[in-house]
Amino acid sequence: MSDDRRELPPSLATRGKVGMGVRQQVAIARKLRSASTDVERKLWQKIRERQIEEFRFRRQRPIGNFVVDFVCLEAKLIVELDGGQHAEPAKVAADETRTKFLESLGYRMLRFWNNEVLENMQGVLEHIREMLLQPAESNPTPALPLAGEGASLRSTDHCERLPSLAQRGKVGMGVHSNGVAAKISEKDQNS
Repeated sequence: MSDDRRELPPSLATRGKVGMGVRQQVAIARKLRSASTDVERKLWQKIRERQIEEFRFRRQRPIGNFVVDFVCLEAKLIVELDGGQHAEPAKVAADETRTKFLESLGYRMLRFWNNEVLENMQGVLEHIREMLLQPAESNPTPALPLAGEGASLRSTDHCERLPSLAQRGKVGMGVHSNGVAAKISEKDQNS
């Protein structure tokens, strides 16, 4: 019997292939963090550690198949810094595809040219602050009714099937429930 087991190919788990896509993206993000540009480092020094209205940013964060420069998960805001290569037609098309995908997940995008950050840091920070304080207009994952409420809405024949977590880019990402719960409870108190 042990001879039969030796003939079988090793499983994906034993070959280290399970979750390889996530591992590769994390490795890429780490490499990008360690090789960040001067402009990225300058902006990071201004937005890290909750310096803008207590919002927490992360840098070089994998989302779906992309690694974004800066993201505030709580406000669903992504900040991208673009150098001159982003003006090339092929890169413009790739950036548009990337933006559409990230917006489909409910993120809002802010793009700044590197020279904008260098020449007008205060203006860039103010624009980021304004976007952080604006609530996100759409949430791709609507809140489900609490237990006992909305029984008539539970029928699935009128609903579109929601994309899986993997399709929405949520695999391997933590969800910041404290910020969401606080916003919901504030709305409920005002009603």
